[in-house]
Amino acid sequence: MKLSTLLRLGPVVALLAASALPSVNVQEPGAQPKQPKKDILSGDLWQEKKRVEKGAETMALVYAASGGLEEWGKLEGVRFDMLESWRVLTNRNTGEHKIHHRIPKLCWFTPGGDGFVRGEYVLPDGFTPTYRREVSQGNYAWAETDIEYQRIPKMAGRARVSVTSTHFLSTFPFSIHERGGELLYLKPLKVKGQEGPAKRSLYGLRLAKPVIFGEEEEVRDMTVIFDHESQRIVQLQYSYFGEDRITLDESTECFVDFEYGHQIGGVTLPSAYYWFFEVDTCIKEYWIEDMRNVAVPPASLRRPWQAGTLYKTDERADYWDPPAKGEEPAEEEPVPGDA
Repeated sequence: MKLSTLLRLGPVVALLAASALPSVNVQEPGAQPKQPKKDILSGDLWQEKKRVEKGAETMALVYAASGGLEEWGKLEGVRFDMLESWRVLTNRNTGEHKIHHRIPKLCWFTPGGDGFVRGEYVLPDGFTPTYRREVSQGNYAWAETDIEYQRIPKMAGRARVSVTSTHFLSTFPFSIHERGGELLYLKPLKVKGQEGPAKRSLYGLRLAKPVIFGEEEEVRDMTVIFDHESQRIVQLQYSYFGEDRITLDESTECFVDFEYGHQIGGVTLPSAYYWFFEVDTCIKEYWIEDMRNVAVPPASLRRPWQAGTLYKTDERADYWDPPAKGEEPAEEEPVPGDA
């Protein structure tokens, strides 16, 4: 299968915020993070009625721009293929990143977030694929390979994180609703030298059902950038606490940029998202293809230790062509793909 469109990152523009609130690291989508946020959600801001009311108004606009909660509620399920691509730093002086590996995945969820992620992992010989399904349903989570299932606490925790985080980012912004989320207005964002009203604003994000993106980590200080023209959330920012696997730092700032382009049922969902880290050694890119409105097969969520069998299917995202480079892009519009 081939990606149907050439995905491009937007221009890299540094946003500068001007207000009495504490300063933050605001990133224009596609830009590299520069400095960590500074406790912008500390204090009693959530007690300020006007900020909360404006956040609720903006949340309603965000849902409406993507089709609305009523249309979201009509979906039977969300099924799609995903290519997870990791870039690693190869030249610190130039900031050059190159592809380290790609993992094709089949993802299938109920609107509420139950479901599975099936990934193809190539063994060290470079040719033999092994498939692993990570499943989460209610309070249960487990992993499956072709020959066994694993529900030991570590594997169950890893599976729950994998499924929950993939659902949260891939069904944005409706996943905010599914996790009982609300926005809090913080401040306008202006490009340096810009005149007139701010085109974007910064909001705090609070979830009734928290989400994490890695094992043994804690996510704090979630904020989002709201674009007034498109009425969409274009970036999610958060801090995670838990020893970083690369730098051994105790906390790391993270930024997720969204592109919206998939229409299923009456809603619009992301076609790609890009995951940047404060540490510049790794960038993750996620391309989504073949998104469909299809109910999750009931058998796929049966717990194998009760049913006595693994769920078998030939349906999987087991190969991808990387995005074509096409014509040389302008410098201000870098193209995701091979560096």
